[in-house]
Amino acid sequence: MKKGLIVFLGIIIILFLIYASKWYMYISGLDEQSDKWYKEEYVEKEFKGKVKYMQMFDDNPYKIIISIDDGSEFDINYGVTCVDKEFIDFVEIGDSVFKRSEEKAIKFTKDDKKSKIFELNFCGKFK
Repeated sequence: MKKGLIVFLGIIIILFLIYASKWYMYISGLDEQSDKWYKEEYVEKEFKGKVKYMQMFDDNPYKIIISIDDGSEFDINYGVTCVDKEFIDFVEIGDSVFKRSEEKAIKFTKDDKKSKIFELNFCGKFK
Protein backbone atom coordinates (compact mmCIF):
# COMPACT_ATOMS: atom_id res chain seq x y z
CA MET A 1 0.00 0.00 0.00
CA LYS A 2 2.76 2.43 0.98
CA LYS A 3 4.81 1.53 -2.10
CA GLY A 4 1.79 2.17 -4.36
CA LEU A 5 1.27 5.61 -2.80
CA ILE A 6 4.92 6.50 -3.34
CA VAL A 7 4.73 5.41 -7.00
CA PHE A 8 1.52 7.40 -7.47
CA LEU A 9 3.06 10.54 -5.90
CA GLY A 10 6.17 10.07 -8.04
CA ILE A 11 4.04 9.96 -11.20
CA ILE A 12 2.14 13.07 -10.11
CA ILE A 13 5.41 14.93 -9.46
CA ILE A 14 6.83 13.90 -12.84
CA LEU A 15 3.65 15.01 -14.64
CA PHE A 16 3.73 18.32 -12.76
CA LEU A 17 7.37 18.91 -13.73
CA ILE A 18 6.61 18.14 -17.38
CA TYR A 19 3.65 20.55 -17.29
CA ALA A 20 5.71 23.26 -15.56
CA SER A 21 8.55 22.94 -18.08
CA LYS A 22 6.11 23.22 -21.01
CA TRP A 23 4.52 26.30 -19.41
CA TYR A 24 7.95 27.86 -18.87
CA MET A 25 8.89 27.22 -22.52
CA TYR A 26 5.62 28.83 -23.64
CA ILE A 27 6.15 31.93 -21.49
CA SER A 28 9.79 32.21 -22.60
CA GLY A 29 8.68 31.99 -26.22
CA LEU A 30 6.24 34.86 -25.70
CA ASP A 31 9.00 37.00 -24.19
CA GLU A 32 11.27 36.23 -27.15
CA GLN A 33 8.51 37.13 -29.62
CA SER A 34 7.80 40.31 -27.70
CA ASP A 35 11.47 41.34 -27.69
CA LYS A 36 11.72 40.56 -31.41
CA TRP A 37 8.64 42.71 -32.12
CA TYR A 38 10.08 45.61 -30.09
CA LYS A 39 13.37 45.47 -31.98
CA GLU A 40 11.90 45.05 -35.47
CA GLU A 41 8.75 47.16 -35.22
CA TYR A 42 9.98 49.97 -33.01
CA VAL A 43 13.75 50.29 -32.58
CA GLU A 44 14.77 49.34 -36.15
CA LYS A 45 11.76 50.95 -37.82
CA GLU A 46 12.07 54.31 -39.57
CA PHE A 47 8.93 56.21 -40.39
CA LYS A 48 7.33 59.56 -40.90
CA GLY A 49 3.67 60.41 -40.91
CA LYS A 50 0.95 61.94 -38.78
CA VAL A 51 -0.64 60.99 -35.48
CA LYS A 52 -3.92 59.39 -36.55
CA TYR A 53 -5.35 58.74 -33.10
CA MET A 54 -4.44 58.51 -29.46
CA GLN A 55 -6.71 56.71 -27.06
CA MET A 56 -6.54 56.57 -23.30
CA PHE A 57 -6.19 53.03 -21.98
CA ASP A 58 -8.03 51.73 -18.92
CA ASP A 59 -9.25 55.23 -17.90
CA ASN A 60 -5.65 56.25 -17.24
CA PRO A 61 -4.64 59.42 -19.16
CA TYR A 62 -0.96 58.48 -18.88
CA LYS A 63 -1.45 55.11 -20.59
CA ILE A 64 -2.28 55.47 -24.26
CA ILE A 65 -2.62 53.57 -27.50
CA ILE A 66 -1.26 55.55 -30.44
CA SER A 67 -1.68 55.09 -34.18
CA ILE A 68 0.47 56.75 -36.84
CA ASP A 69 -0.54 57.09 -40.47
CA ASP A 70 2.67 56.73 -42.46
CA GLY A 71 0.96 56.62 -45.84
CA SER A 72 1.31 52.88 -46.23
CA GLU A 73 -1.56 50.43 -46.49
CA PHE A 74 -1.57 49.80 -42.73
CA ASP A 75 -1.15 52.34 -39.96
CA ILE A 76 1.60 51.93 -37.39
CA ASN A 77 -0.13 50.99 -34.15
CA TYR A 78 1.59 50.88 -30.81
CA GLY A 79 -0.28 49.29 -27.97
CA VAL A 80 -0.25 50.47 -24.42
CA THR A 81 2.56 52.88 -23.72
CA CYS A 82 3.04 55.09 -20.71
CA VAL A 83 3.53 58.80 -21.28
CA ASP A 84 3.99 61.82 -19.06
CA LYS A 85 2.05 65.07 -18.70
CA GLU A 86 4.39 66.85 -21.12
CA PHE A 87 3.53 64.30 -23.83
CA ILE A 88 -0.21 64.59 -23.13
CA ASP A 89 -0.05 68.39 -23.18
CA PHE A 90 1.98 68.57 -26.41
CA VAL A 91 1.07 65.73 -28.77
CA GLU A 92 -2.21 65.93 -30.66
CA ILE A 93 -3.93 64.13 -33.49
CA GLY A 94 -2.56 65.49 -36.77
CA ASP A 95 0.95 66.26 -35.48
CA SER A 96 3.76 65.22 -37.81
CA VAL A 97 5.88 62.32 -36.63
CA PHE A 98 9.44 61.31 -37.57
CA LYS A 99 11.51 58.41 -36.24
CA ARG A 100 14.90 57.22 -37.44
CA SER A 101 15.93 53.61 -37.57
CA GLU A 102 17.96 52.37 -34.60
CA GLU A 103 16.71 55.26 -32.44
CA LYS A 104 14.01 55.07 -29.81
CA ALA A 105 13.17 58.77 -29.89
CA ILE A 106 10.29 60.07 -31.99
CA LYS A 107 10.05 63.71 -33.04
CA PHE A 108 6.54 65.20 -32.92
CA THR A 109 6.07 68.46 -34.83
CA LYS A 110 3.11 70.82 -34.87
CA ASP A 111 1.92 72.81 -37.89
CA ASP A 112 3.64 75.91 -36.44
CA LYS A 113 6.95 73.92 -36.56
CA LYS A 114 7.26 73.58 -32.75
CA SER A 115 8.77 70.17 -32.05
CA LYS A 116 9.46 67.92 -29.10
CA ILE A 117 11.11 64.54 -28.89
CA PHE A 118 9.60 61.70 -26.91
CA GLU A 119 10.31 58.00 -26.52
CA LEU A 120 7.50 55.47 -26.31
CA ASN A 121 8.44 53.33 -23.32
CA PHE A 122 5.69 50.67 -23.46
CA CYS A 123 5.30 51.05 -19.69
CA GLY A 124 8.76 49.68 -18.93
CA LYS A 125 8.21 46.36 -20.73
CA PHE A 126 11.35 46.77 -22.84
CA LYS A 127 14.80 48.13 -22.03
